[in-house]
Amino acid sequence: MTEKLAKAVYTCVYVEPHKVLEAYKGLLEAGVKLPALPKGLEGVCCNHMTIKFRPTKDDVCKLPMGGAADLEITGYAHDKDCIALRVKQVYGYPVPSDNEVPHITFWVSEGTPPYYSNELLGAGVTEIENPPRVSGRVGYCTGSDYKFDYEGSVYVHTSTF
Repeated sequence: MTEKLAKAVYTCVYVEPHKVLEAYKGLLEAGVKLPALPKGLEGVCCNHMTIKFRPTKDDVCKLPMGGAADLEITGYAHDKDCIALRVKQVYGYPVPSDNEVPHITFWVSEGTPPYYSNELLGAGVTEIENPPRVSGRVGYCTGSDYKFDYEGSVYVHTSTF
């Protein structure tokens, strides 16, 4: 039986969720008028900035896979269904997001798709002074897992000699 090779659903800068949560709590403690943390954070996403959704093989292979990328949380938008954090890359090989407003979807209510954050941020962003920084790594999501190299993926060229 042949092993199924990994393929990217989206490329991203992956950030450990606890790092984003710590930065958010730090902003609240500093008096930034963010919405209170939702009880239980049931729909919490807060683990990546999308670089490209449904990337081509070329898109994936051009990335500095596994490379460091730091993001500053420079603004936010929210409503009853979503909290989105606008981000700006401040360190690492430049990996611009295809989204009009680069962001981390921090939280969505049950039944709200994470891509709703694009619409929410498009309607306006509240600026954050002295933005906190979170560190991440360039990688891709297969839909069930995050990868930071090309091993076991469709992106590895194999040949027989």
